[in-house]
Amino acid sequence: MAMTEVNLSDNTLPSIARFTLDGSTANKAHQINLRAADSATKVTVRFDDADGKIAFETSGDSIHANHIVITKDSPTEISIAPGPHGNRVSKFYVASATTGTAVSIVCECGP
Repeated sequence: MAMTEVNLSDNTLPSIARFTLDGSTANKAHQINLRAADSATKVTVRFDDADGKIAFETSGDSIHANHIVITKDSPTEISIAPGPHGNRVSKFYVASATTGTAVSIVCECGP
């Protein structure tokens, strides 16, 4: 099955997405595309029903072994800033070991 992609708005910030992770495959990565990557400065991720995982790469359709575990019901902020060569993160991946976990994501600009 192909990886699910979630596109955050490229016209309006803040942009919010709420969705449910795959209901049949644990640790299946969902790609979050930051369509306003040039102006986005912060992303907040919250897993509602179970602990989740965030990574910046995948192993096929699965979340990569190099990931951060996020405790359920704990909003977690990630700051986004240009790297040394002016490039920014334009996507990241979320997953959970528990199928059907609800996820909320807010992408913002500003301090």
